[in-house]
Amino acid sequence: MNLEYYKKWNRHYEKPRFSITEDEAKELHEDGKHYVVVIKDKEVIKYVVEVFFNIYFCGVLYYDAQGKVSDSFIKEGNMLF
Repeated sequence: MNLEYYKKWNRHYEKPRFSITEDEAKELHEDGKHYVVVIKDKEVIKYVVEVFFNIYFCGVLYYDAQGKVSDSFIKEGNMLF
């Protein structure tokens, strides 16, 4: 599995936008700013993780043979639910 980092995910076209480095993603994370992680297996997108700090929300898209499934998690304390 490969990790790629981006500033945004285009939900309409289901594509990442504005590629960033892992170090830039870490900086955004430490600063509490939005970023996206795309997880690929042999160049096929398997997961998209969108992190939103200002509203304590994390969205995850799963891609499988049946299509796309979406989950979201809300932060309570140090846990995601």
